[in-house]
Amino acid sequence: MVEAKKEGIEKKAAQCFTVSKVLAMFVGRGKSQFFYIDWGEEYVGQESWEPSSYINALEMVAEFVQRSAIDCVLKALLGEQSVPEHIAKKLRNNDKFKELMRRMDKDPMQIKAKKYKTEFAEDITPEQKQKAKKEIKNFLKSQKCYTEAKFFEGLPNY
Repeated sequence: MVEAKKEGIEKKAAQCFTVSKVLAMFVGRGKSQFFYIDWGEEYVGQESWEPSSYINALEMVAEFVQRSAIDCVLKALLGEQSVPEHIAKKLRNNDKFKELMRRMDKDPMQIKAKKYKTEFAEDITPEQKQKAKKEIKNFLKSQKCYTEAKFFEGLPNY
């Protein structure tokens, strides 16, 4: 459940919504995490970005983060796509990962990394994904801690 703070849904501020699914995650500066939430059948088309501190759906968030982390490690091993910078840094400093990369004749320091990255659920619809990409910058600008222009310089232009 999460406290209502979304435009377009006229509910009392103290009323809670049920999180149906976590559709995406954006990792910002420091340890800031934001999740793109599907609110279920009653609110189709009203998905929204929410700060992790607003979400009381620990199991869903943990499952999404686990799947995302596994996917990032596999991407790094295969060298197919860039992984978030914070994950790349941890992998580059992990002795087991470095040993595995060496066994594959790969340089662990050559992991492709992006400063900012949004991770999407495998079952996100194309419409939801497009909407999430369209809304992320405005959502981040609405957060008090993201008012500096330099923060937005490295964000992907979706």
